[in-house]
Amino acid sequence: LQRLEAKGLVGSRMGEATPERGGRRKRLFTVTPAGSRLLHQVRAVRTNLWERIAPQSLPSLDVKPLP
Repeated sequence: LQRLEAKGLVGSRMGEATPERGGRRKRLFTVTPAGSRLLHQVRAVRTNLWERIAPQSLPSLDVKPLP
């Protein structure tokens, strides 16, 4: 998460201290607009890749109806 934050893909802030955490604060992360754009791009690339793989090359994923 620290590397993603350094790249501007996520942001973080410190939450409030809580008794459940022994008085320690929790670091809370959120996806930035740049991170969201990158996620959508990666999803599109992955979807495109799966659509280009010929179904016959993946026989183990061939789902057949039960008799």
